[in-house]
Amino acid sequence: MVTPVDRFGIPFLYPTKTNGYFWQQLDSPKNDPNCDYGSECSFPSPGVVKMSPSGPTDWGNGRNIKDFFNSSGDIGGCSMDFEATAKRGYAFRADDARDVEIKSLVKISGLGGNGFSIGAPTGRHSSSGCCQSFTYMITCEVGQNPTEFRFRKEMTHPNYFDSPEGRFTSNKINFQIDGSGKYVGIGLVRYNVPVSGQPSPQKDNVVLELWVNPDPDSDLTTWTMVKKIIDKAGNGWGSGGDSCGNGDKDQVGTWSNAQMRQKTNASSGSILFKKCTIREIDVNGSFETGGGTTGGGNTVSRQIYYAMVGMDSTSPINSWTDTTGHEIVETMTDPDVANGWFDPSTGDEISDICQSGSTYADGLWMQGYWSNSDASCVIPHLVETDQGTSTKMKRKLSNSLLLPNAKVYLVYWYSGTAWQGSTVTEAIMTDRVQNKMLGTDIEYWSKLTQYGINTPTWGGSASNTTFALPSGTNVNEIQGQQMLVDSFNKGILAIPADGNQNIYVILLQPGKKCVTSDNSSPAGFHGFFTGNLIPPIVVTPPPVVTPPPISTTRVHGFYRVLWDVNTTRGISACSGTGGGGGGPSGQLSKVYDVATGTDKEMGNASTFDHRKRLAEKVNSSDSILRGVLFKQLDVPLKKVGAPTGTVYAKIWDSSDNPNMIYTSPTTFTAAGLGTTFGTKIFDFSTNTHELQLGDHIGVEYRDGSATNYVVGSYGDNNTSRSIMSQYEGSSWEDKDSRDLSCTMWA
Repeated sequence: MVTPVDRFGIPFLYPTKTNGYFWQQLDSPKNDPNCDYGSECSFPSPGVVKMSPSGPTDWGNGRNIKDFFNSSGDIGGCSMDFEATAKRGYAFRADDARDVEIKSLVKISGLGGNGFSIGAPTGRHSSSGCCQSFTYMITCEVGQNPTEFRFRKEMTHPNYFDSPEGRFTSNKINFQIDGSGKYVGIGLVRYNVPVSGQPSPQKDNVVLELWVNPDPDSDLTTWTMVKKIIDKAGNGWGSGGDSCGNGDKDQVGTWSNAQMRQKTNASSGSILFKKCTIREIDVNGSFETGGGTTGGGNTVSRQIYYAMVGMDSTSPINSWTDTTGHEIVETMTDPDVANGWFDPSTGDEISDICQSGSTYADGLWMQGYWSNSDASCVIPHLVETDQGTSTKMKRKLSNSLLLPNAKVYLVYWYSGTAWQGSTVTEAIMTDRVQNKMLGTDIEYWSKLTQYGINTPTWGGSASNTTFALPSGTNVNEIQGQQMLVDSFNKGILAIPADGNQNIYVILLQPGKKCVTSDNSSPAGFHGFFTGNLIPPIVVTPPPVVTPPPISTTRVHGFYRVLWDVNTTRGISACSGTGGGGGGPSGQLSKVYDVATGTDKEMGNASTFDHRKRLAEKVNSSDSILRGVLFKQLDVPLKKVGAPTGTVYAKIWDSSDNPNMIYTSPTTFTAAGLGTTFGTKIFDFSTNTHELQLGDHIGVEYRDGSATNYVVGSYGDNNTSRSIMSQYEGSSWEDKDSRDLSCTMWA
């Protein structure tokens, strides 16, 4: 078993949760979309954040943190009900992180008697008594010698309670961190554990662990657990939880929330942060069976808009089409519920106030929706009573999200061999939506143009019979989201493009009913979530070449067989032979091959913009390079003048930092290159990294001058769904119309 590491080379303490949140500090952290920095934060050098506190100061991180602070969507706000939140499992979004491993390298100076804390997870800290502020934290009293630590619980803002274990020290940090002049690694691990006999996660215990690395600049890999504690119901840690709805006085915080925080109450001094990571973990997982991909796996993050419809098994087809059309209309006009078009006086969306329906000539039954231009409910071409105009439906924000070009997918979720009730079948329902609702009766959508919505189009239908239906009658929103993620990851549904406007309508097996956190009996509902999806690996097979017919000629006489046809070529005699296979040693396959075309200079000279690397970048989830374990790289190279130094072949990740994932043991001196192109073969046989989205593979030359340099080559972009990228100065520059000239073997 090999313990995986993050992009900085820091080992994982626990396996990664499948599809979980994994954030790694950027080399250009200022514009990181997952971070909420205050004005006290600055960015003095690549990969470093500086906090200059002026009283209570923090910066937060989370998957949905921008949405969180740009809206008032946190459920319950500062009056959040602890009991309801624990039952639901989340305080803001269902995909916010809960069980996390947070590791930060910090250099601290001048905080005085104030400490430094890492907290997870939490919400707003905006007003006294705010229940959204609940968090667990590890506080480091960095001005003590030696440094002291304590676990704390902020029950409500700003009411802190030390854990019953009190303060403690570590022989690994047997010095005062503040003023030490060096970086120190601090890690907080927080996760839920079930209580025996308690089936509900809302009754879980919560485990907290402190991990430290006293000198990460010398050794990034050695982390030690200092202390582990468990928060249990009734153990008396803290008070005031009963002021938050039906919470317990000493509430155990079993839920997720929008952010993790790094904080101090100091009013002077500084904290430098680098190589920070936050990773959602599965403490019951294994590095051998998943959750341990170096660099965080090959997931892609997508916004998923969906609706769920559930009916009694005896419900007629009209009920299914009525509710399905209702939810599609509202998803397009108000996808981020109560921020698009709705009635602010009642909270009703565009279809909520129009409960009557009518039947088109071909038998399609549809429900009406409100038309401001008619001041009434309409079913275009059937019910269109013009009563003037109104402003009943308002758009909360002029730039609020809409889905003007939606594409509709039906996703049938059932067990057994068929999705059907007594009056409906999968075939009937698909026909009603595809051929009638979005076909012959497409005029139904025509009145939506006044809201900036175009007519939706048909995307397709799919069935998921392998993701287990809940055993009871009710199916909640989280379970529906999990089923959709499963459908994407199994290839039942194609992973959508970033920025897609697809609407996935989940049609529950008849007899199952949908429920939400605030409605126990809707016929349907709609919403959205951010899904971390695992694209299937797509490898384009080599073309099938039909050999020409062989003509035979009878030869008389004697002939001699030439045996020694192979000669030494770097690594193997057969290297470079074959089209789709039969590569080096007759075992490797040629995956990528681009011939020389246009010269491209390499060298650390301003003449060439300090272009030190030429590489091919995996820039698409369906790239033929993605998921491939390469074992050899052949690159045409030549020299100009008399360059010194060495040429390397490497794999890099998607960031701008100079760290690499793999370096070939094969190197070539620049002086030894020819003045015309010659293929140089780099051995990748010890490589264990499968290329992921954003990875680069290519060559590096860090020396040279304006007159003495190394030359590579590129050709026109082909269909590999990858592009050439060159490293100039301190960042990658993508070249969409080019491909690196080289041959890659797997």
